[in-house]
Amino acid sequence: MAGKRFSPENNRKKNMSPRISKIAVSPLVLGVLLSIALFDGCSEKKSVETNKEPRVTLVDASPVTVQDVQVVVRAVGSLEAIDRVKVAPEIRAIVEQILFVENQQVEQGDLLVKLDTRKLLLGVQQAEEALQTALAAKDLAQATIKRTEAEVENRRSTYGRDKELFESGIISESQYIQSKSAYDSAQAAVEEAKAAFRRAEKEAAAAATRISMAKENEADAYIRAPLSGVLGERLVSPGDLVEPGTPLVELVVLDPIEIAFSVPEKYRSRLSTGQSVIFEMPSIAGRIFSGATTYISPTTDPATRTVKLKARLPNKENLLQPGQFGTVRLVLEVHEQAIVIPEAAVVPREGETFVYVVNDTEAHLKKVVLGQHLEGMVEVLEGLEREQVVITAGQQKVADGYPVRVRRSDRQNGTK
Repeated sequence: MAGKRFSPENNRKKNMSPRISKIAVSPLVLGVLLSIALFDGCSEKKSVETNKEPRVTLVDASPVTVQDVQVVVRAVGSLEAIDRVKVAPEIRAIVEQILFVENQQVEQGDLLVKLDTRKLLLGVQQAEEALQTALAAKDLAQATIKRTEAEVENRRSTYGRDKELFESGIISESQYIQSKSAYDSAQAAVEEAKAAFRRAEKEAAAAATRISMAKENEADAYIRAPLSGVLGERLVSPGDLVEPGTPLVELVVLDPIEIAFSVPEKYRSRLSTGQSVIFEMPSIAGRIFSGATTYISPTTDPATRTVKLKARLPNKENLLQPGQFGTVRLVLEVHEQAIVIPEAAVVPREGETFVYVVNDTEAHLKKVVLGQHLEGMVEVLEGLEREQVVITAGQQKVADGYPVRVRRSDRQNGTK
């Protein structure tokens, strides 16, 4: 104590040292304690979350639909006219009148062209005059036959009597020869009359034939539509001299109209005439034309390995024209009362297809086998039953057995 002097400053420093040491240690301890507390809190929260049930997921769903489903093959088809006829005369004559316009719809038997009939009528008149002459000659020959046959009978009787008298020596040889000559002349007159009758008969028949032909030619001068259809381009004008077979106009049958198309040969065993065909064209949006197959080629095209078919379609409005193209759907068969669901419900996984079915309030994953694809819908061949409901939106948020709540049900007739 004697060596040290008392100083208030030294005494104050000495008293402050323990306090400063305590304050320096306290933050470290607090940091450790805080870390432990946070770790314990996170562990407790994680444990609580692990034990919680999955949250209810909102999904869209739709009940399955039951309907007939068509099994179809699609192809590109070309329209063709069933009949195309070039209207032509059968006689040589001058065109007198044209009684149609191009692109006109006509019915079978409608008058299209009239040819000049003046020469034809003259031919009929001449043939009728020739017939009258032949008939008169025939009547005359027939009367001559009757008269000469009566003369023959008289001459035969006289000749028979004179022959007996000559043989008895009562009359001379000259008288006998004269009687025989008269009998022979009468017989010759009969034969000549019969020959004249035959000639007149032939002439009458020929005249009658000429009359018939002339009248047919006169009828042929009136050229009529052989079929019902639409007329094309006019190919002659009044005053033209036409020969038999000269085309006057083309007539095209448009109702019904034919469509030709081809399908892969693998479908041949499933093809038959009478199968339904649906035809659509982009140029006539919204219109569907239905018909049936009428022809199946007996051979397969070796280059394309396809089978050619033809079908007929009603075309009363003439909307379909030869040469146009469109899409063909050939109905191979119909699956009656098939189960159909929206395509959005399908969940593809590793080459297989699944759907989520809503059972009460849970989603259950079901494997399905798909069939025909429709517009926005798809046929289910296996895996679903009627009256089941499938999830159409929100599948990515659920798993098998997850709780769900349907917020919207899409039905066939609209959204509810």
